[in-house]
Amino acid sequence: MKHRDTLELTDEQVAAFRHWRKLYYQDMVDLMNEIIQRRITLSKASLDAGLSSDEILAKQQQIFRLQERLLQVRLSCRNLIVETFSPDQWENMAFILEEYPRYAGLLDD
Repeated sequence: MKHRDTLELTDEQVAAFRHWRKLYYQDMVDLMNEIIQRRITLSKASLDAGLSSDEILAKQQQIFRLQERLLQVRLSCRNLIVETFSPDQWENMAFILEEYPRYAGLLDD
């Protein structure tokens, strides 16, 4: 949304992204925070001699399930982009991503 003018988003696209954010943003943040907390718990548990390997593995599996749920939420946003962007908007996206070295080459063929 920060670059909606550069992306030349239509009013319908803006409305769709706002609707997505209304439906999923808080869930995404909550999942991310829960994953962080469970990673801290796992790190501590890994040093607890009183826990079995199976118990530690179970904690890791819980984190994996949360990460999968988070990915499903993120993919719902990705699908919205993939299904609605025009070729020009993809070119504009590539231009925007050039400002972020972390994403350099992300859209290269």
